Amino acid sequence: MAYNDGTAVTDKDGYYTVTVYLKSACGGLRYNSSVSTHHYDRMLVTMTNSDDVTIATGQFYLLKFSDLY
Repeated sequence: MAYNDGTAVTDKDGYYTVTVYLKSACGGLRYNSSVSTHHYDRMLVTMTNSDDVTIATGQFYLLKFSDLY
């Protein structure tokens, strides 16, 4: 698992260290439309604060390439 640290302001007096966990990508996905095929990866993301409490989860997609018909 890869990780990256950042800082987030919680209020006017405090700061928390935020860790962003990037889970392994689910590769080799594709979407077929009537004119092309899009090849992409999907990655899940979890963010926790310095108390190890999950504050956000999500996913993003990375388009690798497209084939036109």
